[in-house]
Amino acid sequence: MVSTMPYLVLTSILLPPFAALISAGLSGRRPRASVSIFTGAVLIALAPFLAFAGSFSFSTEGRPIPWNLLIHWADFLLLAVVLIVAVRLKSILGSVFIAIQLLVLLGLEIFWGEALASDPVLASSAVARVTALVVNIVGGLILIYSPGYIHRHFADPDTGKERFFFFFLLLFPGAMNGLVFSNHLLWLLFFWEVTTVCSFALIAVDRTEEAVASALKALWMTMLGGVALVSGIVLVHHYGGFLRLDQITAAPASGPVLLGVGLLCFAGLTKAAQVPFQGWLIDAMVAPAPVSALLHSSTMVKAGVYLILILSPAFAGTFLASGLALIGAMSFLAMGVVAVSQRHGKRILAYSTVLNLGMIIVCAALGTAAATAAAILLIVFHAVSKALLFLTVGTAAQATGSSELDGLRGLFRTMPLTSVLMALGLLTLLLPPFGLMIGKWLALQSAAGRPLVIALLAVGTAFHLMLYARWAGDLLWGRAAEKAGQAEKLPPGARLSMMALAALAVGLVPLVPTFLVHPSFFGFPGGGVDASVFAGAYPGILIFGALLCAAAGFAAVVLRRLPPAVFRTPYCCGAEAKVDGQAGFKGPMNVFEPARFSDYHLAGSFGNQKIVFWLNAAAVIVMVVVAAGISATG
Repeated sequence: MVSTMPYLVLTSILLPPFAALISAGLSGRRPRASVSIFTGAVLIALAPFLAFAGSFSFSTEGRPIPWNLLIHWADFLLLAVVLIVAVRLKSILGSVFIAIQLLVLLGLEIFWGEALASDPVLASSAVARVTALVVNIVGGLILIYSPGYIHRHFADPDTGKERFFFFFLLLFPGAMNGLVFSNHLLWLLFFWEVTTVCSFALIAVDRTEEAVASALKALWMTMLGGVALVSGIVLVHHYGGFLRLDQITAAPASGPVLLGVGLLCFAGLTKAAQVPFQGWLIDAMVAPAPVSALLHSSTMVKAGVYLILILSPAFAGTFLASGLALIGAMSFLAMGVVAVSQRHGKRILAYSTVLNLGMIIVCAALGTAAATAAAILLIVFHAVSKALLFLTVGTAAQATGSSELDGLRGLFRTMPLTSVLMALGLLTLLLPPFGLMIGKWLALQSAAGRPLVIALLAVGTAFHLMLYARWAGDLLWGRAAEKAGQAEKLPPGARLSMMALAALAVGLVPLVPTFLVHPSFFGFPGGGVDASVFAGAYPGILIFGALLCAAAGFAAVVLRRLPPAVFRTPYCCGAEAKVDGQAGFKGPMNVFEPARFSDYHLAGSFGNQKIVFWLNAAAVIVMVVVAAGISATG
């Protein structure tokens, strides 16, 4: 099995771009849909082999194809093309950051040339295998879901948008597989930039003014990370002689090498949309639902936490580790504070993605075996649950015309399957025995020696609970939306993907003890939680969680049979009014104001931009202090 691993990995990297090229050359919706579904099915079939078949390495020495040369010049070509696009779209910051990368890469070629060759260029690690499992199973299901959704999203298949969409959607998983299995830093840089370009293209796929502006924000923020990445490569190579990840992580770094590792981690923070870089991921919600699901669950943001997690042995116990733990905890709290004021379903999911990634970064910074086990749980369960929620919200939005929470009120009465799957996704984020809650508990336990970090995580967890409990209440209870959905008719691919994700969210629960007690299940060294302690606690957690889920299911059945809740018009001192069936009141200048479902205190106190500004400023200060501390101690 081990001897076939290089070929399986190469298949997972090369199949998606070949499928993307084939899809771009096809005309008609059905052939493109078939290519997407086939590619998704193959990636799902490959996932268990990539995750559990053991370690492998792939060297370029003696190969008839000059792989290193191809990757190096492909990176030049990619950045040159994107630079032209950025200049044409008048993105000053994007153009500057891309140009800097090109200049640094040119300097590498001039001054080091042949010295840049280093084998093995591809290799597997425990973190890579976990990430590959997520990329290929969740990403494959999103590829199967996409045709049914996108055929409704683009009414006219001849505009070229649909061809453009499938090309970059299919390319994305291949780039991610290349990234997670890259051992050579220049290979990692190339695949890193491919994911940046794919996300830029997919966010802008509708070509509206808002979509293009959001895509350009994502481009310059992640290209800033690219500048940090290539600068970190220069430092670790010049001062440490390292060009491979296994060399960097073999021993704790110090001095200029640690600063280079810090730059690599900074690149991970931009990709993972941590404060103050969360803006690009929030604005990316303008993209179609499959794109949002892919960015949040299995590709783009997971690349950021993957890089930080795999580098954790190099900065364990350093000033950099303390800074990363603080930034991750700040992101966890900050996004929870801001998210509770939101009413748009996809934006809520975006904020919650950032906060969950913040907790994974905290776990990476803590570096203990228990924290590593928590990171595994958070990566796997967050990907499954978040993909399920994005796909169900996208399906509901197409049917109702709204992804606002107000528009999803009472959805259970019109779209029972979609709403049940959505509610299940919310439960898996909230309750034990699902892995996300157990992972949070373990992260809190691991951070016990850091009072500030644990305080930020504890308060952020409370906001997270409030966030999803409110959503679940809106979903299952209350007056049905004004634009009620039609009879629930889901495309076969959408139904299959959403039900498969729901089955994974529940079916993975029995593996929680294995993930926790034996991180070596994925090849992580050492043990996780004390087996004797956890073995006694988990059955109780499992029973408690089962009772909670049963109670939620019973409540859903009862609510289904009750008459719709009656909306009571608020009393406004005799100024009550009703226009086109919409309740409201006569406001200033006798102008009609509709009554809205909102909470003034949540929106005014937690969602205002002043809080966002100060949270971003605090994160920048922490980063500057960390950089200064590394330089001073080095």
